[in-house]
Amino acid sequence: MADAIIWTGGAVPAPLLRRSGLTRKAADWVAVSGSLQSKFVDSIFVAGDAADVPELKSKQAYHAIDMGEVVAANIKLLLAGEDLKTFRPASKPKIISFGDIQTYVVLGNFAVASPFLAGLKEAVFQAVMTKFDPPRGISSVVDLYGRTSESLFNLTLPALMSMLSLRQLANFRLLT
Repeated sequence: MADAIIWTGGAVPAPLLRRSGLTRKAADWVAVSGSLQSKFVDSIFVAGDAADVPELKSKQAYHAIDMGEVVAANIKLLLAGEDLKTFRPASKPKIISFGDIQTYVVLGNFAVASPFLAGLKEAVFQAVMTKFDPPRGISSVVDLYGRTSESLFNLTLPALMSMLSLRQLANFRLLT
C-alpha cells in the first residue's frame, strides 16, 4: 500500500489501469471528472496520458504538466474538505519537428512551417526544464548556463551559419 503513486505510461493504456479497477475495459484510458478525479475510485486523481479528458483532442506534455498542478491542488483541497478545482485545458501552440527537414508550429487552425523553427522546440524544452528545476545556488546556475549554451552552440548558431539553413528560412509558410 502507498500514500501516493506517481506513474508514467505509454501510448496505449497499461494493463495496470484495468487491473486497478480504474477502467471497465483494457483499451480504455481512465475516466475522470472535471477535477481529474477517477470516476471509479474517488481517492485517485489521474493526470497526463492515462486520463480520459473529453475536451482534449491530443495528449501533449504541456497538458500533463497543467493537469499535475491541478491534481496537486485538488489533493490538498480534498484533504481540507474544500471544493475541488476544475481542470481547464490551455490553448497552447504545438511544435512538431521532423529533425532539420521541417518544423510546424500549430495553434488552433493555423500552422507556420519552416525548417528554421527547429531550435524553437529546444528552447521550449529548456524553459520547461528550468521551471521544473530552477537554479538554486552556483552549481545549478552553471548547469543551466551549460544547457543553454550547448543548445545555442549546437542548434541555433549552426543553423544561422549554414547557407542551407538560411535558404530554408525563405521556405517559411503559413498554413490554414
